[in-house]
Amino acid sequence: MKRRISILLVSILLVSIFTGCSGGGSTAKPAPSVDKKLYTIGTASMGGSSYAIGSAIATVLNNHINDAQFSVQATAGSNQDIEFMRDGECDLGVLINLGTADAWKSKGAFKGKEPATYLRNLIYVGTWAQHILVSSGSGVKSFSDLRGKKVSVGSAGSGVEDVTRRVCTSLGMNYLQGTPPFMVEYMAVSNASESLANGLLDVAFDTQTVPASAETSAMSPGKVKLLSYTDEELKTVMAADPFSHVIIPAGTYPNQDYDVSTVGFTDSLVARSDLDEEVAYRIVKTLMENLDELQQICPQLGVVTPETVMVGMSVPVHKGGIKYYEEKGIKIPDNLKE
Repeated sequence: MKRRISILLVSILLVSIFTGCSGGGSTAKPAPSVDKKLYTIGTASMGGSSYAIGSAIATVLNNHINDAQFSVQATAGSNQDIEFMRDGECDLGVLINLGTADAWKSKGAFKGKEPATYLRNLIYVGTWAQHILVSSGSGVKSFSDLRGKKVSVGSAGSGVEDVTRRVCTSLGMNYLQGTPPFMVEYMAVSNASESLANGLLDVAFDTQTVPASAETSAMSPGKVKLLSYTDEELKTVMAADPFSHVIIPAGTYPNQDYDVSTVGFTDSLVARSDLDEEVAYRIVKTLMENLDELQQICPQLGVVTPETVMVGMSVPVHKGGIKYYEEKGIKIPDNLKE
C-alpha cells in the first residue's frame, strides 16, 4: 500500500495517454472518492505496449465499475511487477507468461526466491514480438556480430531483459557469466533509440506488440534497422524456451522493406491470489463484455476474444475468473484450475 497514494495523482493524469494506441474511445473517470478502493496495475515503461494496454484496461474498468478505481504504475517491466505484487505494492500486472512460470517455480531470474504462488491469471492480453534494433553504422548483420558491440539488453529487472537473457544464453552469449561477449547496457527502448541513431549504441533489444510506436519512432529517421534470426537460431531458441515464431511483415515500420523473423511470447493480465473473488469476477466480466471499447482505445487488444482468453497462460486462473468463464461456457484447461 505504501506506493499507492504517491502514484495515484500521477496515474490518474496518465491513464488516458496511450502510447501506440488510438486516442479515440472512452476516457478515464475522475479521481476516486474516498469510499472507492484503489487497485494498481503494474505495467512497464511509459513508451511500451504493456503500459498502453494496462492504461486501456484501467480506463474500461473505471468506466464500468463504480465502486473502485484502477490506476496504472509505470515500472521496469514484468519481473519487477511480479516482485511488486509479492510485496503487495501492485494488485495486478501485465505480465509475460514466461516470467510467471519461472516465478511460480523459482527458476531463471527468480532462482533462490520464494515461489510466486500468489499469482493468478485473469485474461490473455496479447502476443509480443522481440525486436532487435541495430544501428545502421554498427556493422551488425547477424546475431553472431553482437560480439564486442555495445548492446542494450533492456531495463534492469524488466521483461525485456528477461527475454534477452534467455535468447542470448541459448545462443551461447550469456552476458551474466564469465566475460560478457558484448558491452552490456541496461536501457529502456525510449532511451536506447536515440543512442542508436547517434551511433552511441550498436544494438538494442526490445519486446512489444506489433506494430509498436517506440519502434516506429526509432526507425523513422532511417538510421536503425531490425535484425532477423536465422532458421537455425530460431530452432535453438525455441528448443530452450516456449517461444513462438513471429514474422514482422515488410512495411510494418518506416524504412522496413523486408520481413523480420523473430520470436514471440504471450502476456496476460495477472492478479494476486488474495484479490477478492467478486472483484476478480467483475474485472474479467467487464473486460470480456466491453471488448469493442477496449479495441477502440487500444487496437492491439483486438486479439482478445472468447477463443483466445486462455492462450499461453502458465499459472492457474483466479477463482473469480473461473466463475465468469464457466458461466459463459469457456473451457478452462485442468492445469489452469486451482
